[in-house]
This record gives sequence, C-alpha cells and structure tokens, in this order.
Amino acid sequence: MLSIIFVDRFGVTGVFAGTLASTMLIAFPLEPYMLFRHGFNLSPAGFLKTYTGYVLVSTVVCALSYFCTAGMPSENIFEIAVRGICVLLISSAVLICMYFRTEELSALRKLIFRSKAVSRT
Repeated sequence: MLSIIFVDRFGVTGVFAGTLASTMLIAFPLEPYMLFRHGFNLSPAGFLKTYTGYVLVSTVVCALSYFCTAGMPSENIFEIAVRGICVLLISSAVLICMYFRTEELSALRKLIFRSKAVSRT
C-alpha cells in the first residue's frame, strides 16, 4: 500500500521506498516473533537482543568509518580506492575487536582453518 502511495509522489524510487518501509514496519517485527513463538516454541527475546546488538555495532562501525574518512579526498579512482581500503580496515578492526571472543567468531575461525588444512592434504 505504501508503494502505491509513494509511486505517485516519487516515481520508481517511491516503489522501492514503500517496499522498504512496509518491510521494516510490518514484516521485520512480525516474522521473528511468529517463527520463534510458533515455529521454535521459544521466546523471541534472545533473538531480538542479539539483533539489536548487531544493529548498534553496525551503526558504530558506519559512523566511525564515515567520520574517519570524511576529510579524505575522493576526486579520482586512486583516492576512492584508498578511502575504500581505509573503510575496510577500520570496519574490520572494530568488528574483530567487538566479536573476537564470541562463539560465532571462534566457530568461523575453526571452519576456515579446518578447510585450509583439508585443502593442503
């Protein structure tokens, strides 16, 4: 419905904005609740807490990357590449610091190193 309202005012961009808005306002909050409550027979509180943490960390990473590279020039392809590498390094460093001791990163490290060991044999 939002897409129909927005298409008159914004055109094709309005369709995308309406789809995004309806997904974020209706489907996003409802789907995890229905899945956890009726599919897994669990409370969705743990999922929502974890997901909120991910959103906060992502927001911090984006803000930090933006403010650290805002003053960098980006007038040619080399400067854009340097800026991109800086954003990659900043975001990687923050994410590794935030998740270094989590079970998820530990499992990922084991999976990566196990697959490298298998490929060498």
